[in-house]
Amino acid sequence: MTGTIDGKPTTHDVDAELILDKGYVRLHEVSREKNKAGGPEYEAIIIISRDPKSGEYKGLWLDNTSAGGLSGPLAHAKPTDTSIPFIFDFGSGHVFRNTFTYTAKTDTWEWALDDDMNGKLTPFARLKLVRKR
Repeated sequence: MTGTIDGKPTTHDVDAELILDKGYVRLHEVSREKNKAGGPEYEAIIIISRDPKSGEYKGLWLDNTSAGGLSGPLAHAKPTDTSIPFIFDFGSGHVFRNTFTYTAKTDTWEWALDDDMNGKLTPFARLKLVRKR
């Protein structure tokens, strides 16, 4: 995965697998950039599930930027034909948008992350995921 996060170029390795009897997708994202201690600047484990009745997705992001993943909101997404627009609702008009958009022609995913304060979007990241061959 390559692109920009907070205006800075970045490269991350992302592994995906179906887990727990194929009921969930687990993403493991690790930046190639290192922190002062030599570890990854960013690392996350993302768990995504899909409700078979409603078709809605839910996501849990656990990362090394805070220990708030279990106390923060779950992301919710109503998929379209080509995208999964996850929304984290923090209340008081503050949401964070994390949208995956698939392009079949190139077999790639675009990943757009935006902060949304009362409808005012502030871009945070623009990333592209390309499958290893």
